[in-house]
Amino acid sequence: MRRAAVINRLDVRSALEKYAAAEADLRLQIARQYPDIDIGPGYTYEEKRSYFTLGFSAVVPMFDRNRGPIAEAEAGRLKAAAAFLSTQADVISKSERSLAVYRVALEELAEAARLNELTANRQRSVREAVRAGEEGRLELDDADIEHLTAARSELETVARAQRALGDLEDAVQRPLTPGDELPAGASVESLAE
Repeated sequence: MRRAAVINRLDVRSALEKYAAAEADLRLQIARQYPDIDIGPGYTYEEKRSYFTLGFSAVVPMFDRNRGPIAEAEAGRLKAAAAFLSTQADVISKSERSLAVYRVALEELAEAARLNELTANRQRSVREAVRAGEEGRLELDDADIEHLTAARSELETVARAQRALGDLEDAVQRPLTPGDELPAGASVESLAE
């Protein structure tokens, strides 16, 4: 799972670089619509004499002023921009989905912890009732089973919450600690409460 998140991050960077390359190509094509004039110095030596010369060259665009290549470069830039926005939206949606899954996992964990506490309290009260002779051993066994089932459910919920946290960390590309700001503006501490 971590490898897929890294690929997403690299995809965003790659799409951004492709856009930058398309932008540079467009600028080059726009610059080619104007004459390109080069002036440079020269030096020659003939019959014991030195001559300094001035060289001149020019590339003059034809009648269309480079409109075809400019249109192609603009289309390439638009295509690169669309690819970047699509990739960026995909990564953002995966981050938001991971955050939502993590929030649900934390809610499930809180509910499982409450259920575990309730079954532990019931187990204690049944144990006291058995000691007082008010309940039988069968009721105590039932309370023990309920408590063990709730404890197991809480552990499974902790594992799901840890996986959801790992997916969220993959989505935001860094480890999260209590107090970190998440994409929706909520902190990990506030989600854990």
